[in-house]
Formats: sequence, structure tokens, C-alpha cells
Amino acid sequence: MSDLLFQVLKYDDTNIEIIEKAGTRYWSANDLHKSSGCKKQLVKFFSSEQYGDLLEGAKDYYSSDVKKSTSLLNPLIQKKGNFADGSRQGTWIHEDLVVGFARWCNAKFSFWCDMKV
Repeated sequence: MSDLLFQVLKYDDTNIEIIEKAGTRYWSANDLHKSSGCKKQLVKFFSSEQYGDLLEGAKDYYSSDVKKSTSLLNPLIQKKGNFADGSRQGTWIHEDLVVGFARWCNAKFSFWCDMKV
């Protein structure tokens, strides 16, 4: 199944793209990172203890919800290269992990994300 553009949110002057795949929404980690003004390297989040704990917590929380726990088997969508259909390269993060990622980037920005998820 292809990724469908679901929504574009605006934070200050930056667009944040949200796509949908198999009924689950994924937020552009690249857009979130840029919007938050985060000074840390984006890639460092995905190898951090905080990311591991976030995934473990989400999987534990949804252990009795088969649909949700199955969607967390793919917490990221990563695309490389440029695509003729207009889709972008980058990393998209599962909707249930967005606020945790945003907290890592910027606490003030995470509140905005929490209100949007």
C-alpha cells in the first residue's frame, strides 16, 4: 500500500507533513526537527535510550490491542532519493511516538505537538 498525504500542519512558518499508511499516521521527523529548532542531530534520537524506552513503553501499553501493537512493528518509514510522484525523501515517525520525539527536540514544541496528535 502506498503512503498517502493525510495532512499538512503549520508551526510558525514551517510545514509538517503527515502521511497515512495502512490506517496509521506518520509525521515527518525531518519537519518536526526543523520546526522545533532542535540543535541535536536528528539521527541521534533513533539510537538513543529515550527512543528505545519510548518504543518499549508503547508496545507494553498496547500489548492487548492487536491493531495498535502491530502498527508499532513499523515505528518509522524511511525513504531515500527523489520520487517522480512528488513524494519526498526523509523519515516519518509513528503518530504514537511523535510527542516523545518532540520532547527530545524541544519541551515547548512538544506541548504544541501534544495538542495536535
